Amino acid sequence: MNRITVENKENGIAVLTMNKGRVNTMDLDFMEEMCLALEDLEYNSNIRGLIITSALSDYFSFGAALNEFYQVDKERLKIFIRRKQEFNLRLWGCRLTTIALVNGIAQREGFALAMGCDYRIGTSQDLNLTLNYTSTGLLAGSEFNLLQKKLSFETLSRLEFPETLTNNLDFIQTGILHEINTTEPMQRAFDVMNQLLTRPDNIVAKQKLSMIRPALNTIQDTRSEEISDTVARIMKTSTQAHLETYIQKMQISGECIK
Repeated sequence: MNRITVENKENGIAVLTMNKGRVNTMDLDFMEEMCLALEDLEYNSNIRGLIITSALSDYFSFGAALNEFYQVDKERLKIFIRRKQEFNLRLWGCRLTTIALVNGIAQREGFALAMGCDYRIGTSQDLNLTLNYTSTGLLAGSEFNLLQKKLSFETLSRLEFPETLTNNLDFIQTGILHEINTTEPMQRAFDVMNQLLTRPDNIVAKQKLSMIRPALNTIQDTRSEEISDTVARIMKTSTQAHLETYIQKMQISGECIK
């Protein structure tokens, strides 16, 4: 079964569907596939808009696979962080108009994936959208610089404590989501996309890039430094111990870390 499928629809709209395991965790291979898919779409002049969704009923994406951080080879960890940076740069700087259809759980990198889209539609009455980095013993990477361009400091702080964002109205009021549609979310996504695509593509792309460029430049200029700092922090005995405890808790509760 393909973990990522891309379908080209009418009017230059593509739909990218994630379907990996039980919760759409992002391991190195999955991150590379996402980067390649975005690159192909970006260079396809026939594509103007992209809808990102999940084939799983209760999960948009659980974020990075924790086994990419726990007891991992240092060189592989460097590659993974570099690929994550590349993915963030590609998604947030994408010329395409993007919409996320967010169902169920989106946390850590999965949350950043949704926020990297221009328009975000919740498709469930039981959403769980959170950063949740610190509970794993990790810190947000370059995506945090990007999230600060869309969300307030107060909202980002609350996202580390999911119990403070308890219902869909919170997600609308804080700007995490633009709307909720539980009846025909895909049709709604196409309707919104067609409205957005009435604007000149080049003007929209330039406007979007002008707003996000400072954060993208910061990520680009500090990539090596971030990789070194992140690897050093993750390889610490204390971080590995916290990760082990968190992973054991996830395994007991039946959550998937891979």
